[in-house]
Amino acid sequence: MKGWRVPLKRAALAVALACGAAACRITPYCRHPGATPRLFELSYPLDYHVPNYVKFDWSDDFLLGDPDEYRQELAGPLAALAASTYGAPEEMDLRSLERLGFPRARTFRRYGRAIDYSDPKWKKDQVGFTLAAKDAVFGDGTKAQVVVVAVRGTFGRDEWVSNLNVCNSWGRDAEPFDLAMPSHHQGFERAAANLLEAFESFAAAEAVDFRTAKILVCGHSRGGAVANLVGARLCEDARIPHGNLFVYTFAAPNTIIRAEPAGTDRRYWNVFNVLNPEDCVPLVPLVAWNSHRYGRDLHLKHFECAEMPRALVDAAYLRMKDEFEKMTGVSYWHMLFGTWSTDLLPSAIEAVAPDVPALYHVPPDQRADGNLTSVQSILESLIYRGMRTAEENEKISLGDDIARLSQIYSKMDAGLLKSLTGNFIIPDGRTPVKPGFWDIPWRIVCSHATQTYVGWMKAGEFYGPRAIYSNWDDASAAR
Repeated sequence: MKGWRVPLKRAALAVALACGAAACRITPYCRHPGATPRLFELSYPLDYHVPNYVKFDWSDDFLLGDPDEYRQELAGPLAALAASTYGAPEEMDLRSLERLGFPRARTFRRYGRAIDYSDPKWKKDQVGFTLAAKDAVFGDGTKAQVVVVAVRGTFGRDEWVSNLNVCNSWGRDAEPFDLAMPSHHQGFERAAANLLEAFESFAAAEAVDFRTAKILVCGHSRGGAVANLVGARLCEDARIPHGNLFVYTFAAPNTIIRAEPAGTDRRYWNVFNVLNPEDCVPLVPLVAWNSHRYGRDLHLKHFECAEMPRALVDAAYLRMKDEFEKMTGVSYWHMLFGTWSTDLLPSAIEAVAPDVPALYHVPPDQRADGNLTSVQSILESLIYRGMRTAEENEKISLGDDIARLSQIYSKMDAGLLKSLTGNFIIPDGRTPVKPGFWDIPWRIVCSHATQTYVGWMKAGEFYGPRAIYSNWDDASAAR
């Protein structure tokens, strides 16, 4: 009987490959009817110092549709706009917006030294962002303003500290088990409030008519969490008709900390959260802490070992990988053990902090000795020791960041293993060695990178959302 095992395995692989090949024959996605889009090149950081472009179709008529209906033609350009905010020093956000018809004179940006993390009111709970406005004439003859809110992800150690600010208002002297639970992640909530304050001033200066203006909100990572909260607050704003607000977030962490899920509330059905199941960032704060997001979560397809034959020939997956390599110059590597690897981080956090109070709790014997060290304070200390400031980050490229991670990892490499890892050592100071099979830092970066999310949006542009989302048919996720 053993002799049959190899032929049977080969036959199973052949059948799986054939089924996957059949799945590749997908009819190209039919874009929104009635719109006459043009192809635009949106500025995008291949590296923080090297301008690059990703192309998406755009028409202002895309904004005439129902915002409760997921729109692939909106998701792609908004993913690129969110990514362009990381290239703010090179004004990549402005270049992208200019190509879409937003004049520089009608933009407001807050990046770099314009963000004062010592501000007594907001302190470290701030975020980089771009606001832009333009006048549009739609295909049906109507006129309205279009306003964009594009939020940047984490930049510098101060914002990383804010990412850990689940409930810093408790303070180190408080005993968290005796205090009321916050309803939202405080670092994200305060950053959203700070942005909304600027949004109100910008809207007043631009004389935005909220009764008719079309508002677009987008962000990636920390920017996605802030965009999620900003979008929710605008959904609750009586001045803004529900049909005029479009919110798309990418890789957003959880923002709400309460047992009642907000995803079922129809007020927020125009908020779409695009998530990679291999990305650990959307898993924090932990679901075990009753954390979740406003709106509806859409889960991208992911590469699991059990699905390897199908994934190798899945047209949308291969298209994403191809687009990723165009944008980075380096091959995409999925998480080595799929979502099993991703789940290790939240499992480790839950082991030491099963709930939010445990994150801030100081054992009584330590408190008596004046040692106010908690799990949260230890993590904050590690960030201050290992992360750069925002000003330092502006001088560092994405390639340098990857090199730094991989060089740390390479200390564990030896001999033949090093030839497999690649480990991104830069021998000539310019050209990184391509990552190898065991290059874990690169795999982690790939799972969360803006290039991955933009690459998936490019795949969705051609094959449609059903081809890129694993939960597309879930009625609670999208219609």
